[in-house]
Amino acid sequence: MSARIDTTIDKNGVPTTFNLPAVFKIKNLNGAGDLEFVDTLIFPFDDASLSTSAAQNARLNKSSSNNYENVEITGITVLADNSIYLSRRGPLNSTNQVAAPDNTVLEFSRIEVNGVSTEKMTNVRQITTLNPTNPSLRSAVRL
Repeated sequence: MSARIDTTIDKNGVPTTFNLPAVFKIKNLNGAGDLEFVDTLIFPFDDASLSTSAAQNARLNKSSSNNYENVEITGITVLADNSIYLSRRGPLNSTNQVAAPDNTVLEFSRIEVNGVSTEKMTNVRQITTLNPTNPSLRSAVRL
């Protein structure tokens, strides 16, 4: 389930609250048992292309139009192996940077510990064949 979550981050000694895109993984949403929150993906922290705190903090700047508060999760698809595709859109869509463009689809897979899948998810790749700026059948624009 996609949503937004308020997250307080220390910015140079000042606690600053950001309203960030998030995905909540909920077990038994189909009614098979008691509901259980098993994982929360919060962006930019769970975007593998922003793997350093410096890269993440650069997008957490309230005076910038590229602030991660301007990113939205637009769709989630669960695959047969319980991995997920997550589509998102936002203001930063350069294709010549290490970080994934905001208009993209990310794939998340379950984390394995000692060969056993857990309920936790990790970003394993970005679908790079999508164009983040030009609408088409192979585009992440307007998802």
